[in-house]
Order: sequence, then C-alpha cells, then structure tokens
Amino acid sequence: MKFEVKRKIDSLGRLVIPKAIRDFYRIKKGDTIVLLTARDGILISSADLFITNDLPQNSTATVDEMGRFVIPDAFRKEYGFVSQDTLRIVPNETCM
Repeated sequence: MKFEVKRKIDSLGRLVIPKAIRDFYRIKKGDTIVLLTARDGILISSADLFITNDLPQNSTATVDEMGRFVIPDAFRKEYGFVSQDTLRIVPNETCM
C-alpha cells in the first residue's frame, strides 16, 4: 500500500483511520491498537503484537465502527497534540 492521507484530530481527540488502511491491515471495530512514539510521529500497531498489560494505559485505544480512535488525553498532552492538528497517516510496508 503506497499512499498517505492527512487527518485532523477532532475536538474529542479522535482520529479516523481511513477504511482502505483498516481493510488492508484487518483493523475492525473493537480492536485494540497501541500508540507508540517514534522519532517523527506516532506508530500505530495492532495490540496483538504486545502484552497490553505491560503498556502504560495512555498508549492503547479501541477502534470504533467508523474507524476512529481516541488519542488518550495524557498522550495528547505529553506530545502537544491539540484539536484540529493534522496528522499524516502513512502505511508502513515494513509492518506487514
């Protein structure tokens, strides 16, 4: 998958993962994802790759039926994300 999109964080701290990306990575409603900081952004990964009990509570989120997830408030504050910030979503082929 070789494309990227830009999405704004809404006033509730939600970000939408585009349907094509959700389908490609088999992300569905109710899935838990893990948010990790990277040098130049956030890495979003399936929780299946981690023991989520060992992760800080502000590093996991649940995907809703629209493909949205809430970036936890503590995570947004720690990294300075605010409503209407635009984040690039770039599929990482090394994670397939």
